[in-house]
Amino acid sequence: MVRKWIWLAAVIVIAGGIVAAAWLLLRPHTQPSLGTPAASPDPDLSSAYFPLAAGDTWTYSFTSDVESPEGSGNLATRTGTFSEQVIGAGASPYKALHIYQAELTGEVLDEECTGGTVVPGPLRIWYILDETRLFIACTDGGKDGIVKALYDERFVYHPTPAGVLEIPELIFPLAEGAGWAAFPGIAPDSYHSYGWYVDQKLELNTSAGDFKDCYRVVLDTNPDTSIRYFCNGVGFVAFEYHHHGSALDFRVDLTSYFLISHP
Repeated sequence: MVRKWIWLAAVIVIAGGIVAAAWLLLRPHTQPSLGTPAASPDPDLSSAYFPLAAGDTWTYSFTSDVESPEGSGNLATRTGTFSEQVIGAGASPYKALHIYQAELTGEVLDEECTGGTVVPGPLRIWYILDETRLFIACTDGGKDGIVKALYDERFVYHPTPAGVLEIPELIFPLAEGAGWAAFPGIAPDSYHSYGWYVDQKLELNTSAGDFKDCYRVVLDTNPDTSIRYFCNGVGFVAFEYHHHGSALDFRVDLTSYFLISHP
């Protein structure tokens, strides 16, 4: 009788194992879909020093100094204003990737997409974020290239070819002493030149408000210096550019903002 119960228990265990194995083999597997809507941004990533949500708006003023056409060391100063508004989120190939489109209007001065020159708006730009990196694309094709490279990096399991994946504009979390490459194939040197470097946490007093939790991010090269300021709960607050050996200088400052994500 005991042998009979032992044999019956063994049969039940084996049958249960077969059923479980069959379920694992036949159950549907979720694959990343290029049509999956973008998820809400990670609050520890984009919402702190680079908040992004549809409707968020920032207005900036700029001052640009260049040598006047007459030469002789005379300077020509140009001033203007422009606004940036997040107009929507794009479809993401996987949950951890977030894609946002923004429109710039007015007299736009932007280092990435206008090359530091003043261009009349409207212009469209794209922000692409994963868990730790922010990328900027100036065209729809550029955005698609970055998204595909990030998808391949995560799911195709082969190295991204050099030059395909753009250098990130920011790497999170921001902290004093952090740094990352600014140019493909060029590593920052021991003096932090030729790479973005978070050199200071500070307070900023601006016409848009007083901000107590900001980071200054610097890029030094032989011909020039670029400095960006990011503040907690606000995002990009100021930018300045200085060319060594010429009169080319400009500065961009936040004058007002309205954030859906941080009312």
